[in-house]
Amino acid sequence: MNGKWVVRLPLVLLLIAGMAAGCKPAEPEENCAGGISASGDDEAVICTDKTEYQYGEIVYVRFTFTNLSDEPLELNGGSEAAMDICDWCPGPHKACWSDRQELTSEQTRLVLPPKGSHTLEWAWPPSQVDADECLDRRMQRFVPVSFSAILRYRPDSRSSTFSVRIKYYPEGNYPGE
Repeated sequence: MNGKWVVRLPLVLLLIAGMAAGCKPAEPEENCAGGISASGDDEAVICTDKTEYQYGEIVYVRFTFTNLSDEPLELNGGSEAAMDICDWCPGPHKACWSDRQELTSEQTRLVLPPKGSHTLEWAWPPSQVDADECLDRRMQRFVPVSFSAILRYRPDSRSSTFSVRIKYYPEGNYPGE
């Protein structure tokens, strides 16, 4: 048997066995942003459940912060949320997850143990009033809406380094209608 086949045959058999077992390569979530910090000590990821929404649909936003280090990691927002999610709509309107919360000490100061993580989940828009203020329903195509992940390592500091974007379609203009 040719030397190349001696090396390739086990790999081919392993691939066939994996396909027969129903295995497939892991696929990244479709609408996420974030990643591991430059120091490699933490990871922050914000995701929405999909990329396009019809007017009136709820957008489910999830923000997870993970301590990758071997030491505890503290986030301290002072009187503000240590972790937050904010929308960035066209125009002056902006809403944040923390706007509708009675913040507790666990939400303003968060200590993650080594390898620990914390997740915020937000159903957006929080009310129809917020949706109408944010979205111009007269638009012919769609409204781009961004959701930003905010981390506060100490009071009065704000780190909003990544966001995820969606398309919010006005009534009667959703693709496929």
